[in-house]
Amino acid sequence: MTTRNALALWLTLCVLLGASSLVLDGLGLALMAGIAVAAPSLWLCSRLDRPGLSLMAIFLVALALRWGVCAGINYLVYETRPGLFAPDEIRYDYSGWMYCLYLEGKIPHPWDGGAVTGVIRLTGVSYYLLGHNVMVPKMIIGVLGAWSAALTALMAARLFPAAVARRAGWLAAVFPSLVLWSSVLMKDTTSLVGAQLALLGFLMISERFSLPALVLLFLGVGVISYERPYEIIFVALAVSAGLLVQGDRRLLRNSALLVALSMALFLVIKRSGGDTAALGEGGGSIVDRVAILRAGYASANVGSAVNTQIVDTSSAGGLLLWIPIGLVYFFLAPFPFTGGSIISLATSPEMLLLYWMVPSAWRGLRAALKRRTRGFMALFFYLLISSVGWSIAITNVGTIYRYRAQILFVPLMLIAADQVRRRESGAALSASRIGT
Repeated sequence: MTTRNALALWLTLCVLLGASSLVLDGLGLALMAGIAVAAPSLWLCSRLDRPGLSLMAIFLVALALRWGVCAGINYLVYETRPGLFAPDEIRYDYSGWMYCLYLEGKIPHPWDGGAVTGVIRLTGVSYYLLGHNVMVPKMIIGVLGAWSAALTALMAARLFPAAVARRAGWLAAVFPSLVLWSSVLMKDTTSLVGAQLALLGFLMISERFSLPALVLLFLGVGVISYERPYEIIFVALAVSAGLLVQGDRRLLRNSALLVALSMALFLVIKRSGGDTAALGEGGGSIVDRVAILRAGYASANVGSAVNTQIVDTSSAGGLLLWIPIGLVYFFLAPFPFTGGSIISLATSPEMLLLYWMVPSAWRGLRAALKRRTRGFMALFFYLLISSVGWSIAITNVGTIYRYRAQILFVPLMLIAADQVRRRESGAALSASRIGT
């Protein structure tokens, strides 16, 4: 799709939403707020675009999909079944309103001055400025979701040819779970964008150290610290591993950079509470604290709880034995047509698509690991560390479906690399047959 066609699609959606706002309460104001945020984003995309990438088109299509789905869910589904796709939305809406009342000076700090997540701050500030209209923060989150697709393309462009980066961006723009979680009032999208910003900054540093790249890395870390502080540990370990196994001769520079970044990230982890957020507060061994986390996820939704009786995880050895099982759940659940809920059935087409893409992801991973290009190893270790960490702790299929979206951008790059390679190989083979 060309940039012109993508712009036409987005403008058409804006016109339809504007017309619908005549009968749908709050949509018109939310659309204006969303456009105000999207306009500078479009300008920035045009500046960051490069030949063959189509960054503007990717961003516009991703944004149109997210705004369309957001409006459809809010006005067609939530009118009768509020919070169907994400029950936590109700809590974020309420918390945002409490934060708004605090900003207005009507109530004391709702959390006694404690940490407030970024999405709650965003929601509270939007309510403070524009009134209690839940569509405003949702439309802004949709813009962030479109940036997630653009960031996928920008990261891939530093590791692969432009054709691969463009395809990876398109996959991230249209992949169903990525669209869904950036169309609702949740912190998943902000967490994802934070991780992508940090990793993009590292990719830039791994090529050539610069102040803008360092700022980008710590901007991403700062975003994560407001949402899921423990994810900073995933990023820090991935960056450290990427520097250690980068495979070039700049050992002294990499070692010095590793020490400096590790110290800085360690301070951020301590200040943000990422160390306690990962396993909770209190005494007891790590195994005991993981067991509490697992029990909490399992009891959150009994209907979608993972079968944790397969392995006894009350010991460190049991947790290690669980990892392969947990990874199967993390990457392949929810299994198609095995549940009776609307959500379970709705995810089945996406899971079938994901299964179809698994061979491409595997081939792409093998090829990337053979080349071991600079920067890719950091993304690989982020994928590995995050998936292992979440597969150990999460024992709820619905939560797995959400958290898998946090790492999907890496497999999508690998899938894109394999699909482009096979297409080019097929084209070359056809050309040689015609020539003979």
